[in-house]
Amino acid sequence: MKNHFMYDITPHIAEIYDQTVNQYDDVQLIQKLIGDSSQLRILEAFCGTGRILIPLAIAGHHVVGLDKALGMLSCAKAKVENLDKATQSRISLFETDVLQGEWTYGEFDLVILGGNCFYELSTPEEQKKAL
Repeated sequence: MKNHFMYDITPHIAEIYDQTVNQYDDVQLIQKLIGDSSQLRILEAFCGTGRILIPLAIAGHHVVGLDKALGMLSCAKAKVENLDKATQSRISLFETDVLQGEWTYGEFDLVILGGNCFYELSTPEEQKKAL
């Protein structure tokens, strides 16, 4: 089994991920770099459980999250359902293999690849393809 499928072994992997990957310094940095730009259209490939995209949506941006791991994406969807309706309307989540096919989700002002996505990709070729 390749590494990037490991999050689908059991739904509890996403819960464990959320309990252990709980630092938000990168999210704060992204928000600082975005600055006062309001309502950007942002794509986060490998969005996982929404650790990055949900705070960006709460800040007023429109975000599209892509992930192949259904367990992680299901966790993100559950979190989104607990947000207010206005924030929910700014979030779109799609189950898709980021490394395959075209990204046909529109145009974006910003594309985010969380740093942890690179150690999840099995080969340098997959990492290069993601970029």
